Amino acid sequence: MGKTENRYIRIEDWKGNVYFPESNSSSSTAGSVSDSESASKDATGTNPKTDGDKVTDSSANNGTAIMVSSSSTRQTLFSTYLSNVPFGNISVGVRMKSSIATGTTPLVELNTYFVDASGEKLVETLLDSVNISGSMFKVANEYTNLGIVTNFKGVSTGSTFLKVELIVLPDTGATIYFDQLAVAMEMRSASTVDIHVEDTTVVMNV
Repeated sequence: MGKTENRYIRIEDWKGNVYFPESNSSSSTAGSVSDSESASKDATGTNPKTDGDKVTDSSANNGTAIMVSSSSTRQTLFSTYLSNVPFGNISVGVRMKSSIATGTTPLVELNTYFVDASGEKLVETLLDSVNISGSMFKVANEYTNLGIVTNFKGVSTGSTFLKVELIVLPDTGATIYFDQLAVAMEMRSASTVDIHVEDTTVVMNV
């Protein structure tokens, strides 16, 4: 079994004041890591999904990667739904490698969605779609970290997800390997944070 880690951050000063980003709570997900082992071809609902094959890879963090070779159709390299994600700018980082590391032809499409799961069917709204070209991998068959910052927004229904999807694009001749996905709140410098006090709780507007 693969692992998905929910990492929590609690900042407290010497007076017992608790600090957290506005619209966040002490139980919100501060970061999440999903690796290749968490996905399967027969996944349903909000479980991680892939169309690829799992292969042994000593350079992957857990010794296993998902491999997809470009074909005549779009294929899902990795897709996952993340809960407890706060609204705002979210950093999405992916560790991948490609057999092709030159050129401007898009090899992989990285998509993020706001997902409303309060009804009978999942309602997905596209937030961002970014193409990853060969030259972005820099060195063929060596892992690199790539990513975007997406503005996670929508109508809160009490049952929402951030969906992250990696699609291997057709007819490129590339073979893509997926190792892991990391999602976290975008870090802000102190100069961009407006802090005010409500009773004994200090809230940071980010």
